Amino acid sequence: MTTHKAYVSYIIQTMTRKVADAPAQEKVKSSNQSLVVSAIENLVDQASKLHATNIHIEPRDRYIIVRYRIGNDLRVGTKLPLSEFEELVRSSKTLARLDPEETKRPQEGNFNLNVNGQQHNISLSTIPLLNGEKVLFSLHSAALSAPSLEGLGYWGDSLETVKLSLSKHSGLIVIASNGRGANAMTLLCIAHYLNNPALSVGSIEDPIIYSIPHVTQMEISSHGPTYTQAMQRLVNQGANALLLSNLPDRRSASAAMRQAKKILVCASINSNSALSALRQFNKIGSSPEITMSNFNLVVGQTLVKKLCVSCRESFMPSAAQLKQMQKLVSSFSFSKLNKLEALASEAGLGSDLKNLGTTKTSVQRLWRASKRGCPECEHSGYFGYIMTTETVDMTSPSIKSQIIKPLALEQLKTLAVKSGTIPQPTDGLIKCARGLIDFNDVVNLTT
Repeated sequence: MTTHKAYVSYIIQTMTRKVADAPAQEKVKSSNQSLVVSAIENLVDQASKLHATNIHIEPRDRYIIVRYRIGNDLRVGTKLPLSEFEELVRSSKTLARLDPEETKRPQEGNFNLNVNGQQHNISLSTIPLLNGEKVLFSLHSAALSAPSLEGLGYWGDSLETVKLSLSKHSGLIVIASNGRGANAMTLLCIAHYLNNPALSVGSIEDPIIYSIPHVTQMEISSHGPTYTQAMQRLVNQGANALLLSNLPDRRSASAAMRQAKKILVCASINSNSALSALRQFNKIGSSPEITMSNFNLVVGQTLVKKLCVSCRESFMPSAAQLKQMQKLVSSFSFSKLNKLEALASEAGLGSDLKNLGTTKTSVQRLWRASKRGCPECEHSGYFGYIMTTETVDMTSPSIKSQIIKPLALEQLKTLAVKSGTIPQPTDGLIKCARGLIDFNDVVNLTT
């Protein structure tokens, strides 16, 4: 990490000297830009090695701190001299086609960067602070191949329910995720799943993160059409399916439900769970009957860090941890958990593990990250990401007959579980038993 810090600091210091000494303004500008890109490339390269999704850069009283987002955790990476911050921020804004002179209001943009032969799309966000600005780089690999639904973490009945909903010609599928990256990854997966010469698929994104072959992609901007207008334009051009990266307001949500009467609409929103997302839709002003008539499926998912297979550690849960499981899992029973793990194993989850971690009477083995890690995972204990998921089939008769009633969230959870939904904490616990995620990440899940 010291070498990484010294390299970035050296580049920016050299850049500053060249700005001061170069006689020709254009030559200074070109040299300056090149050196800043080299500094950013080094930061992105380090983030890529750590499998980080974000780089946080912010000023402190005496230095700049660089931190990397790995799942839900921030890891301190580099401290740089405070004198180098202004030039790094200005040039980053220039790369993202933002106003480098604007420091009093938030800005967002994006740019592409090639690091060691791998193309990245980087979303840049800045916000003003008391002592400067905070900069956030969100990293997306442009060369990333579309994951399968199974690769995202769907399995068993949940997988079949999603596939069935995607095969329909109309209706609304709502995907509730814990962040923009999870939403973008899921839409990329769905776009490739729907990839068919007989279908016209359009997407409306803010911003466009991945280039998706055979999909008509529209980006929302302050100078362009709104979500509602963009939906209508794509429908006017014969779209069979719409993919929406967000539903930012009541008008766009209402428009999505109207379009879902005629075509398939997949919309993602930021929410903790499938049922929380459903409640959000019920607040947009339409009656529950109208909302229900257009819904095919509500999906809840959370992006979590995937354990490094080379160094993960197994353990037998303590009595206190078993109590935590009972609080997490609706109608908890060892036999139910054992049955679900067996089904997950048959579906290929944790295929490298021959034996189950559960029995009909106990939990014998769960998994956690190694504190020391290994060279394979850059000593982080994790390698990649996976989703914990839950699906609520809105076409189920038992759901449709009851959901229009004003039910409390706990009643909705009970109803969904009775209709076959596996809640996220249960799904997470199964994936922990299969060696995929850390038990502590399961505990942090909410429904």
